[in-house]
Amino acid sequence: MKNFTLAAKWFALSAIASGIPLFLITARAQVLHPSAGVIAWQSAFEANRGQLPRAYALQARTAHYHLLMAATHWLLLPNAGAVRRRDALRRQAHSAAAGRLLPSQRPTRFAWLNARAHARILPGRRLPGIYNYLIGRQPEQWILGVPRYSQAVVPHLYRGVALVYYYRQKQLEFNLTLQPGVRLSRIRFQLGGAARIRLDRHGDLRVGSGSQGLRLQRPIAYQWKRGRRQRIAAGYLPLGRNSYGFWLGHYDPRLPVILDPVLAYATYLGGSGQDTGAAIATDSGGNIYVVGQTNSANFPVTAGAFQSSLSSGQVAAYIAKLNAGGTALDYATFIGGNGQTDALGVAVDSSGAVYMAGMTSATNFPVTAGAVQTTYGGGAFDAFALKLDSAGSGLVYATYLGGAGDDVANAIAINAAGDAWIAGGTDSSDFPVTSGALQTHAPGGGGDGFIAEVNASGTGLAYSTFLGGSAQDFIYALAVDANGDAFVTGTTTSTDFPTTPGAYQPTFAASASGMGDGFVAELVPSGAALVYSTYLGPASAGYGIALDAQDDAYVTGDTQSAAFPVTPGAAQASYAGNGDAFVAELSASGAALEYSSYLGGAGDDIGAAIAIDGAGNAYVAGQTTSTNFPISGPAPMSACAGSPCGDAFVTEIAAGGKSFPFSTYLGGSGSQQIAHGVTIDPNGDIDVVGTTNASDFPVTAGAFQTAYGGGGDAFIAQLAIPSGGLTLSPGAISFAAQPVGSSSAAKTLTLANSGSSSITIASITATAPFAATSQCGSSLASGASCTVQVSFTPTASGAATGTLTITSSAANSPQTAALTGQGSDFSIAVLPTSASVTPGTTAQSTATITALDGFSSSIALTCTSTAPQATCSVSPATVTPTAAGVTAQLSLSTTASSRLLFSPGRPDPGAWGYGFLSFWGILLSLVLLLGWMGRRSARWTTVIALLGLSLSLAACGGGSTPAPPASHPGTATGTYTVTLTGTAQSLSHSATFSVTVN
Repeated sequence: MKNFTLAAKWFALSAIASGIPLFLITARAQVLHPSAGVIAWQSAFEANRGQLPRAYALQARTAHYHLLMAATHWLLLPNAGAVRRRDALRRQAHSAAAGRLLPSQRPTRFAWLNARAHARILPGRRLPGIYNYLIGRQPEQWILGVPRYSQAVVPHLYRGVALVYYYRQKQLEFNLTLQPGVRLSRIRFQLGGAARIRLDRHGDLRVGSGSQGLRLQRPIAYQWKRGRRQRIAAGYLPLGRNSYGFWLGHYDPRLPVILDPVLAYATYLGGSGQDTGAAIATDSGGNIYVVGQTNSANFPVTAGAFQSSLSSGQVAAYIAKLNAGGTALDYATFIGGNGQTDALGVAVDSSGAVYMAGMTSATNFPVTAGAVQTTYGGGAFDAFALKLDSAGSGLVYATYLGGAGDDVANAIAINAAGDAWIAGGTDSSDFPVTSGALQTHAPGGGGDGFIAEVNASGTGLAYSTFLGGSAQDFIYALAVDANGDAFVTGTTTSTDFPTTPGAYQPTFAASASGMGDGFVAELVPSGAALVYSTYLGPASAGYGIALDAQDDAYVTGDTQSAAFPVTPGAAQASYAGNGDAFVAELSASGAALEYSSYLGGAGDDIGAAIAIDGAGNAYVAGQTTSTNFPISGPAPMSACAGSPCGDAFVTEIAAGGKSFPFSTYLGGSGSQQIAHGVTIDPNGDIDVVGTTNASDFPVTAGAFQTAYGGGGDAFIAQLAIPSGGLTLSPGAISFAAQPVGSSSAAKTLTLANSGSSSITIASITATAPFAATSQCGSSLASGASCTVQVSFTPTASGAATGTLTITSSAANSPQTAALTGQGSDFSIAVLPTSASVTPGTTAQSTATITALDGFSSSIALTCTSTAPQATCSVSPATVTPTAAGVTAQLSLSTTASSRLLFSPGRPDPGAWGYGFLSFWGILLSLVLLLGWMGRRSARWTTVIALLGLSLSLAACGGGSTPAPPASHPGTATGTYTVTLTGTAQSLSHSATFSVTVN
């Protein structure tokens, strides 16, 4: 079990600057380099005093690039070693203009199309410091005192349009300000250079490869309406020939529009010691309340606060209230005593009073008279709860809550009447419980959960109960519905944890890791009984919980099990390993999972807090050490900044749990950056709080505290998420093993328009080796849906990944789905690979056919040979290979030579000898016969003799033999090749066998 000091809540981020009474477009230009990632600019514009080509009035620089700036265009030049000399820089710029550079040397050129011919670029506010160019040995060639400026301004880029370049977070941005009546379609720009230019799946414009080049981040748009910010769709619009404009979704033309792809604000909060940010809440005005722990004597407390100083070595809790813009503290105060105090939960009521819960070892903690418990109970810590007035200057009440053991309050929630529920863990058998509560005696086992309701005055307990079994149990998070039912989540190793009949998982799920199960429970308003209680495991813990209008409980946490229950079509159906976050929606009855999904990469991922919007979309904040954490949508940070990776994250899970419309890292170069709390403010923005040890955390200009205090600071950030529009489900599809070169059957995804107006669909594409087709057409009406079919045609054996991307006019464009598949193949090998034979014998080899990456089709085997008077064969002629391999016999049968003794038709001496003997025998017989018959018959004797001779000759075959078969030389000596070929669908592989005939 995680120990009681683990707050187990993590995170933060944001996007969008304060509004101005004009139509404004903002974009960020990021330079990418293989060795440095996103390169920081030097945060100043440098005037041209002769060190630049005359065509450029200003320059901006990074360690690897020069940006030469004119009114209507700029050049981004690689900063090769020679470019450090100003003459070389001039030559490079002139060569670029003349097209004489090699492709690898060519700059990126950005030009505003059809801009005013006489537009001028002017420097903005002067910054302290100068640049000096002391190049060479001749002082007269030195350039001294080059001024530095904070901005570069083109007052009249187009008629009624002003352009301002400036820096934010060491990144270059530009604003276009449009006066009323100016058409957005007039504003166009063109990108040029040798590198590829494309819109990526996030809507960013990229020039060059993924690790090198220029990236213009996609803008996010909003309007201020009746004091609230309303987001609208925005993006870059391709116009052909590498030219682009801007597109906007539906908006009110009477009001200004702001496009900005970066943080609304992000600020540090801390002093020179160690400071944490543990929990966050917002009020109806968008003001932010955060709590945590600090040992910084110079923590930025405010005058008139309840406790404005910290004793040496003291560790105290704090409460801070920031204004809605994150630019100033309304108040900040310490809360503590002579021991250690840590605030872990916060809530705020309609009057602006703040409620805080946590743990303290201070025996002089500032409890109030008449509180529930005015004396320290004992042990290392007591839980506490308190209420601070809206000015931050006085306690309404403060109370201990604990027994002789260790007690920790992790969470607090309130109702409209000001009653407060707190929950956490205790190992005090004498923890203050109330009569008639669910469990009035500690079940034992080294720690139990507890839930307590404190009345509005802080003077009494409506109820207080243990919650646990015979082993270890701990509550991490709490939510309360409008009826006063308390919902809690945490972790337990108790096999007899109190579950209810019909619950989703009524029994403990053991795991090899020894980690306990998560649980979710709902208590009736009196605390006397369970509405439902269920395990949620195995090997898991619940760290955050939130409720929707139907009292479905949304839970996040972490799991170390590939057997954690996920639902069909989940946004991430597979365990990525090493511990993943999870997100689950439990039905109001506790009997079923509406959805459940993993969330993570190959590292360690923890979901620490969760918030739900009115549409059922969930927002999870936490920490990840995964460099492949799932990133989607217009993410301000698409790569882990921590070194090693240890960033906060925030992820949106669409209603139904089938996709991640938005997911981003948040952090600087530190390795321990965690988000503990997340909430949704009245404007629909996502506010987060956490802790960072990075001195380069992405704070925003004008935020309350832009400098790192040291030792670890709290951070607060605000992220604007595009809302409404399209949903794509499922969020990921996987194809079974498919033979290389063949196409799979198509799988179907559903695209639905959940917005209130028709959405234009710009493109539906899938990265190779996947292909997409659809029946969606060019637009999708409000409430309508269509299908997209994706097929898989692998080009190589092994795992394949890709992305389905749908770009549209929707505010949450693009929609993406992760695509995975397995290309399968087979191999053929023969052994032995050679043999020697004599003519008339047979050479043999054994062929082994092996299935690769799940190949399962049958293969037809054929053979050919270069040997004359020889025949090759293979048996069997068809095989179905396995991963272990199957065999077939390959043979080459050769032929011996054949020679004839006599030619066809030539007389045979033996045959003639028999003929002569036959002739004389017949003649002699005739002579004797004639002598016996007398002389009168002599003539007839002669005739008969001749006839007998002819018959004798005929009987002897005319003196020649029949023609025998033709002769042949057989298989000649030499070395020949036998080729065995296997064919399956479009695949064909061969192996050869060498045969030498001696």
